[in-house]
Amino acid sequence: MNATKPFSDLCVLVADDESSIRLHTRLLLRGIGVGRVELAADGREALGLIEEHGAAIDLLILDVMMPGMDGVELMKQLNTSKFAGGVILMSASTAEVREMASLYAKSLGLHLLGMVKKPLTEEALAGLMKPRP
Repeated sequence: MNATKPFSDLCVLVADDESSIRLHTRLLLRGIGVGRVELAADGREALGLIEEHGAAIDLLILDVMMPGMDGVELMKQLNTSKFAGGVILMSASTAEVREMASLYAKSLGLHLLGMVKKPLTEEALAGLMKPRP
């Protein structure tokens, strides 16, 4: 994620199979000033949007466990496509699953900003998205 861009210039893609989580996350993002939010119901749809919009997507907020192409498979595809945006992983699963997903993302060389337990909060989101020195 480009740390020099103001939130209003960011494009964030939210990939989660639960529509309520997608909509909640979009509201949180809009609440902190993100200008453009795209939504995907699974990994395959997210990958299509990433291929379509390319470098315009600054940040991917990704559910780890989804039917069809899950977050783990999407991370593998992102590595292959050289996705340069930031990634925030989220899951309602156990701490062990969240830790394994984080380690996998790092091993692929993805720009992992963090992992959060669902439901996402505005404070957690803003904290992960703030610029780092």
